[in-house]
Amino acid sequence: MAWACAVSALRDLPLLDALAAAVVAKPAEQFSAQDLSNTVWAFAKLALADSPLLDAISAAALVQLHEFAPQNLSNTARSFASLAIWQTPLFDGISAWTLRRIAEFDCQGLSNMSWAFATLSVFDMPLLAAVASAAVRDFDHGGPQDLTNTAWAFAVLVVKDQQLLEVIAGRAMEILAEFHSLNLSNLSWSFAKLAYCNIPLMTSLSQRVSATMSEWNARGLAMMAWSCAALAWCDRPLFGLIAVAAQKPIGAGDASVQDMCNTVWAFATLVAADRPLLNSVSCLGAKVMEQFEARHLSITAWSFAMLGVLDRPFLASVASAAIMKAADFCPQEISNLSWSFATLGYLHAPLMSQVSAASLLRIAEFGAQDLGNTAWAFAALGVVDNPLLEAVAEVSIPSLRRQPSVMIPQNVTNIVW
Repeated sequence: MAWACAVSALRDLPLLDALAAAVVAKPAEQFSAQDLSNTVWAFAKLALADSPLLDAISAAALVQLHEFAPQNLSNTARSFASLAIWQTPLFDGISAWTLRRIAEFDCQGLSNMSWAFATLSVFDMPLLAAVASAAVRDFDHGGPQDLTNTAWAFAVLVVKDQQLLEVIAGRAMEILAEFHSLNLSNLSWSFAKLAYCNIPLMTSLSQRVSATMSEWNARGLAMMAWSCAALAWCDRPLFGLIAVAAQKPIGAGDASVQDMCNTVWAFATLVAADRPLLNSVSCLGAKVMEQFEARHLSITAWSFAMLGVLDRPFLASVASAAIMKAADFCPQEISNLSWSFATLGYLHAPLMSQVSAASLLRIAEFGAQDLGNTAWAFAALGVVDNPLLEAVAEVSIPSLRRQPSVMIPQNVTNIVW
């Protein structure tokens, strides 16, 4: 019954509550492996995390894992992960039985298993190694979702298996026409996260993205732009299309702060200035400035500075928000913020005063580049702040004596200048 409700997308809460209570009340031995797998899949599909039910399924599954088929194992793991539920004994058992039967898993099963552990941020290297080995052998039959989910899982857990990535890239190029925008953005993000740049694949991806641009939303466009920039893949025609396409959702207010930051960071990293795009970002950004976190403010200011765009009203909003959230900035964000305003030649006195105060509080945590950028920014803007400069010198001189290699010439020059 629960399975039928899920397949029909029937979220009848009274009925589902009754079904959950009935499952909990019955002895565990009355349920088969398929029953347990189907039930948890159904509740996950309907996004219903019924704790007593999930505890009962977990306990019953533990004593029956030896009877679970590979599909039952992967579906159960994925369902619990979809509900953000981690049950240590259950997942330990699923991992152990997966290792025993890894040769029986199909592409979807391998994908679901790796996705589940990554979604729950669980690093199980023996399991991941087994999944990678099996995928290398079998992924010549994998579909877009299998390839994308597996690449995403390994990227999230920061496991770079070169052979696996090559197999995924090769298969992806064979069936790229079947990829929709979400597959394309997730695959690109995964490869970028692992710093894996496959030139033939990136060339094909660029062509496919360009051909499907009408399908993309702000999140996908931001992810694609970020991925290209992170891999130093500078496809100017593609970025021109992304810029035009991104203006619509951003202009309509359908982009998140993270989407906007990822987008402008990508364009700045590749020095691909597009003023209409930046105008749309500044327009929406000013309206939702209260949603910007410290890292967003720093990234946005840095991006505008790298592109040489001095938008005073928007930067004034950034400065005001940064003053309110000064305590949330890390040393790199503080120095990047001051560097950005100085690079654009925009002196915002209250901001620089707050930057000084925040820097003095955390000066011991500043790295060489942070010290250099901060000192340079105050000098470039003509702001004389002796206490801050003395603090920079006090931290820099011992570092220069202990580890001269850390203070590269540019950082030393910035401080002295």
